[in-house]
Amino acid sequence: MKSIAPGLDEYRELYQAAEDFKRLACWNWLSDIDIFGVQDPVSGEIGYASVLGAGKDIFGLAFYLGEEGLASLLRLLDQEERRIEDPDRGLDQRCLLVSFEDRDQLAKEDLETIKALGLKFRGRKQWPCFRSFRPGYHPWFLEKAEAQFLTVALKQAQDVACACRENPNYLLTAEGEYLVRVPERQEGGLSWSSKLLRPRPAPMAEMKLAVNRARIRAVEASCKLVDAVWEVDASLAPIPIQEEKGSRPYYPRIFLCVDAHSRLILSYDMLPSGDLPRQLQSRFLDLLEQTGVIPRLVGTQNYATRAALAPLAEKLGFRLLAARGLPAVAAIRKEILNGTGVELV
Repeated sequence: MKSIAPGLDEYRELYQAAEDFKRLACWNWLSDIDIFGVQDPVSGEIGYASVLGAGKDIFGLAFYLGEEGLASLLRLLDQEERRIEDPDRGLDQRCLLVSFEDRDQLAKEDLETIKALGLKFRGRKQWPCFRSFRPGYHPWFLEKAEAQFLTVALKQAQDVACACRENPNYLLTAEGEYLVRVPERQEGGLSWSSKLLRPRPAPMAEMKLAVNRARIRAVEASCKLVDAVWEVDASLAPIPIQEEKGSRPYYPRIFLCVDAHSRLILSYDMLPSGDLPRQLQSRFLDLLEQTGVIPRLVGTQNYATRAALAPLAEKLGFRLLAARGLPAVAAIRKEILNGTGVELV
């Protein structure tokens, strides 16, 4: 389905909300760990806002969509996760971002929209830039519904920020709970209130088998559990592919399975965008069937890979390890990207 771009009316309201947010400069008393939610009046989806600017590097608002988006934000903030050399970090976000940039950081399309609206900005870190982030895809321009939701988020963020300025404990909640701005339709329009809500479990906790269970049983019966350590990775290749002009570019995945001791490449493939759990589980089962063995330990450095393999680990009895780095995979991946990365797509 072709995406619908915002019209000038949607953009005008979005730019005004962004300018009001910038003028408030709430990054002077809020940081990226002060997370709060805003519910979309149209879809009912909840987005989770994180104010950027306390570090004086990037200024703006990152708005993470749904439980998937919140999980990607929490991974970015998690100190243990940050110790893991995950090539997907920053490429697996589900969020809408408004950042205030220098003029030369904006795309031609951004400048054309600003000109069409008759707006003027001057100086460094003053030009609004809006981008949509989706896991496995290159940051792209907003769709109409995204622009509308981000406009709402920017307006509600100002209300929350002002409340936090008056009461520094405004966002303090029990663990796992978040303050969420919730709309209610009334005769005169929307009325907003704050509620404490607990999101559903993160996506990895809900990951299910995406392959035939009979195949799992057959592998369990025919393959022997051995004292081997495999490094498995299906990280995104940072080479955006645009199949049609104007379409959102995506990042292909490089699937690698390497014996950690011998550094022998057991399997290698390029995975297109799509159903990663099904693709990865199927490729891994292919390898088990070909070798006739199940490694006792499988090391991963990538959240998406780990999440997809978790159901197989539970069924087949191998241990899944979140490694801080995969030396064998890293060396081979570097050769691929430096040497033939473009030609592999």
